[in-house]
Amino acid sequence: MSTIRKRISANSNSRSEKALFDTAACLNDEWDIWMNPRLKFEDRKNSQSIDHEVDCILYHKKYGMLLIECKDGQISTEEAQGTENGFIWKQGGRIMDRSPIQQIEQSIHPLHDHFSEMFPKEGGLTYYKVRVQWAVCFADMENMGKIGSNAIQPKRIILKQDLKSYNTLERKVKKILETKEESHGGKPFPNEVLSDEDYNHLTSFLGCFDEP
Repeated sequence: MSTIRKRISANSNSRSEKALFDTAACLNDEWDIWMNPRLKFEDRKNSQSIDHEVDCILYHKKYGMLLIECKDGQISTEEAQGTENGFIWKQGGRIMDRSPIQQIEQSIHPLHDHFSEMFPKEGGLTYYKVRVQWAVCFADMENMGKIGSNAIQPKRIILKQDLKSYNTLERKVKKILETKEESHGGKPFPNEVLSDEDYNHLTSFLGCFDEP
């Protein structure tokens, strides 16, 4: 079975996307990579159509799926009442329309629900065979700098130092995927090793690109 390495879209000029892909492409063959995939599906639970692009998706049968939002430049936050989580986000000093968290986190629950339909459990109970988690990548930044620790969980940020080697990136990604979730009783979201049939179903949904 071929490992998936879907490369960056020709329309992308993101340094963070390039840096992330350059390191992720060196991960072993158990990791699949989709750069700039477009998620299109019906979120029946919330009666809405999902149609948006994700900067990067990493998937490992054992550990699950990580959705990553990439941002270039220096990112910072400022406390501000009446805003999302009490913070405004800035990129190079300019206020962002939406925070990186808002951009990437919106896909997590709809994807979990969608995968529960794709891979149902007998009896029809809500069930996750594919763990879905999220992170943000600030590849131009050496550290959190002016990002408030209360604005985002620091462990969900992938920085320049995390991209120095594929081993470093893999350790970081595994930690994020195994994050304990309050909404799941203080345990990581569950994940199962998919059968070949289910895996083919998953890759068909995301786009089964196999590029050199």
